[in-house]
Amino acid sequence: MNAEFPASGHRTAIGAPLLNIKRDFFLGREHERTLFSAALSARTRDWTILNPYGPGEVGKSSLLDAYRRIADQHGALCIHMDARDLSGAPELLLAKLDDALRPNAAPAAPSLEATLDALHAATAQRPVVVVFDTYEDIGPLDRWLREAFLPQLPERAVVVIAGRYALQET
Repeated sequence: MNAEFPASGHRTAIGAPLLNIKRDFFLGREHERTLFSAALSARTRDWTILNPYGPGEVGKSSLLDAYRRIADQHGALCIHMDARDLSGAPELLLAKLDDALRPNAAPAAPSLEATLDALHAATAQRPVVVVFDTYEDIGPLDRWLREAFLPQLPERAVVVIAGRYALQET
């Protein structure tokens, strides 16, 4: 058997075809995907947070991947944070947001005010999506998010909070 390989120095990768397969064969959650896509185009909407939830292996990660692809198609900045990586510290969350919003800025201790200013500036230019994954592991950061951070986000920011449990209104 004689296989043909590309000329030396030419690299091919399977990433793009794999992405197409994922996109083409992702089934279900049509309502959530439509809602998310519409949110990226809209100036206003009648909801604040998308909250996909359910036990493990029900497709939340696949849905978040679909959201990321939809965000890319809309030219949106999608900032994905896994709650397990935040250690209950607002500073880690703010640092991660600052890195995504101002990748070329000199490192500095992030502040809530500076991060919110950067988020407001970013949403004036293009849609911004902030995703919190595995929210059941957010721990004490939940209260800070609900009371200090989320209420001050720009109206156009799209927030996704995914986890095993539905958010409770408190």
